[in-house]
Amino acid sequence: MKAQIVKCSSDTFWYSNISLPIKIEVECHRGFYKIIDGEYSGKFVANSDFINDEDYETRVFNSGAKRDGDDNKPYVHNLQGYTRLRFGYLTRMGANKYGDGNFLKGMPKEDSIKSLDRHLAKYLDGDMSEDHLAAIIFNVQLIMLEEKKEGMQADHYFLIQ
Repeated sequence: MKAQIVKCSSDTFWYSNISLPIKIEVECHRGFYKIIDGEYSGKFVANSDFINDEDYETRVFNSGAKRDGDDNKPYVHNLQGYTRLRFGYLTRMGANKYGDGNFLKGMPKEDSIKSLDRHLAKYLDGDMSEDHLAAIIFNVQLIMLEEKKEGMQADHYFLIQ
């Protein structure tokens, strides 16, 4: 089980590692919390489960509509259409062969790493018999999904320095 930060008030959190809570003090920095007290002092926590709406700067549009800021939200639009299409064609072939969503059942990370490595080697060798780059992305996704099952949050590596 992954340890989690659980909010209990506006400035106090409990670090819960299975059943042992440890009180820690935090400061808010642009939507993130910097731990200022205790064993984890100096680390930043970015977890949407306990970030308050008031931590984001509100944007106001010409129409008068308001929306929270997006400074700390993921940049998912950087995965370009061309890349998404190639990945989509690869996953369509997989769905046709193994059934839609078969990969969601889970596969050992070691197998995904071996497959990723084979596709990288074939790509670097100039093999154009299949879309090795899309297969690499697919294997990276499999590894990430296994990490998710292990409790890793999507924002685990997203820290403010």
